[in-house]
Amino acid sequence: MRAGGLARLGVWFAVSVWGASFVAADSLLRGTSHLTPVVLAAARFSLAALFFAVPLARAIGAGQIRLSHVLKMAVMGLTGYTMYFWLQYTGVADTNAAVASILVVGLVPIMTAVSAYALGQERLTLATLTALTLGLVGVILIVAGPHHGSVVSWSSTYVFGGLCLIANAVLWAVNSTLSKAWMRDPSLPPLVLTGGSMAFGALGLVLASVMVPAAEGWNAVWHLSAAGWANLLFLSVVCGVAGYLLYNYALTQIRASEAASYIYFEPVVAVALGIAFLHERLEPATVAGAALLAIAAAALTRLRAAASGVTGVSTPAVHHK
Repeated sequence: MRAGGLARLGVWFAVSVWGASFVAADSLLRGTSHLTPVVLAAARFSLAALFFAVPLARAIGAGQIRLSHVLKMAVMGLTGYTMYFWLQYTGVADTNAAVASILVVGLVPIMTAVSAYALGQERLTLATLTALTLGLVGVILIVAGPHHGSVVSWSSTYVFGGLCLIANAVLWAVNSTLSKAWMRDPSLPPLVLTGGSMAFGALGLVLASVMVPAAEGWNAVWHLSAAGWANLLFLSVVCGVAGYLLYNYALTQIRASEAASYIYFEPVVAVALGIAFLHERLEPATVAGAALLAIAAAALTRLRAAASGVTGVSTPAVHHK
């Protein structure tokens, strides 16, 4: 098989396991494991960060890491891991895997466009404003619409979870902007920057898990069942390490715009697995909101590609799953 074919298989693997990550997280947060969102995120990335220990140690030993690099790692770690996954897992716990995946992935192009206009990088046209309005209506339908499924019923908790997922998307836009600029730094390999950021993010999550009171805290991790440990290792190793490495390998073999287009397959995986294993249901308001989000995302992608003179899909930075 040619390199391009292997790269596409790698992308399919990455987005499939990232979609499944919402279901794995949901089962840990809502099942009998009693994990809180911050403890789950802390345990996941503490394990995942271990896989980047060797490149980090080599970079430190070679004197590659300067104070400016440490500051970049700390900022990216706090925004891209600590706050990002604390919000995301709170949103998953308060809504469900299907809704969380739709909001997290569906808001990527919308927040990208909003951040570009806020920074003065692009002009706000009538077509863009219309697409953003459609996306906003879709978000409102998903977050505030009536939900009577077997797993989630409408409540202030559900709305709070939806707001956490929206804030999660805002953080993604911030971290994406920083990543695009700092990953091009020739003085530090992207793998080292990513590993350092993950280490700082894990440290922030561990500190937060200690400071935020919880019924069982870390004791819940030590008492996970075999299925619980399988889900945690899946999130840490398969999604956090293998998925990232395969996706970034694909970026070296195929166009970034092509690789990015596969990202929107994630909610399909999450919804299908959520229905199959967690008995989740998509209510009419959620389906309608997801449809509006999809239309808005497709329109914004095409508008931004046309404005930049690029054919195809604009490239979102890898959002860690």
